[in-house]
Amino acid sequence: MRNPLLLAFQAFEDQRRRHYLTYARSLLTADEADNAVRSTFTALAIEWTTVVTSPDPAVRAWDQFITQIYTLTPGGPPPPDNGITALADLGFTPQTCADITGRDIAQVHALLHPSARPKRHCRSSTPHHPAGPTTEEERY
Repeated sequence: MRNPLLLAFQAFEDQRRRHYLTYARSLLTADEADNAVRSTFTALAIEWTTVVTSPDPAVRAWDQFITQIYTLTPGGPPPPDNGITALADLGFTPQTCADITGRDIAQVHALLHPSARPKRHCRSSTPHHPAGPTTEEERY
């Protein structure tokens, strides 16, 4: 029988790795992005028992990831919106942004409101999400 904690981690990683890579590759080279995502999931695996028993593992994982990404970018600290605007600019819907980052959907909608949107610091303005960009109506 397989270890339930290991299975939980593998499922968690499987659900997020592709999204984390999309975000990382919008800011870093492909090699840097791959290394940052690998490093994040390795760190999460090492402390998985603590992560999975935290109040919100998705928030903890995303925050660890975003910190890792912004230590590698010349732009400085993570944006105040924790990358939610950049995720939306990459074509992710508000619900997917909430799922990826562990944030509440209402908070995501508030951050994506045009009056709250910070300027994006990204290597490319071309959406990298496999499904392509969403329509403006789907975003809000």
